[in-house]
Amino acid sequence: MKRTLLSGLAVLIVLASSLLALRAQEEPCRLLDPESGRRFLPDRVPMEAELIPVDGKNYSALQFANKNRIAIAALVTAGYAKEIQQRYQYVLISETRIRLDRWSIPAGMVGLSMEPETQKDAPTRILIARDFSGTEIDRITLQLDPNASGSSVSFTPKGSREFELRIGRYLVQGSQR
Repeated sequence: MKRTLLSGLAVLIVLASSLLALRAQEEPCRLLDPESGRRFLPDRVPMEAELIPVDGKNYSALQFANKNRIAIAALVTAGYAKEIQQRYQYVLISETRIRLDRWSIPAGMVGLSMEPETQKDAPTRILIARDFSGTEIDRITLQLDPNASGSSVSFTPKGSREFELRIGRYLVQGSQR
């Protein structure tokens, strides 16, 4: 009787721990509150030979269930050379590998800029990713969301590892890798 009771208790403990582990994996990613997001972002980012200030008002940060974080922020490039202004409009900082569209981004920091608009409200726009030396890494296709307005950046959680990145009226699907 004692042995059966102990066996039953052991099975119950194993099942409970399995359920807790499964629940932890299914936790949705979540937006960081403004204070936590701001603490994650540096004040300035090194791009090429410049230290570019981060816009403390136009940013968004997300935390995955495993506690890894990503953030995107606009950069303040007024007063910098035109080439710098065109190459670095945003910075993406990640503690984990992520995928945007078809592009796999390693953990770290990349500079982002929108390719100049050739047609107002084009159905797609190209987001150009560069490393800190100015070398182009990849181009990411963003889709127009005709219902969106504004020029801010934001993340929208879509599951435990999925999210949507919005830059102004354009968006791209992403996920943690």
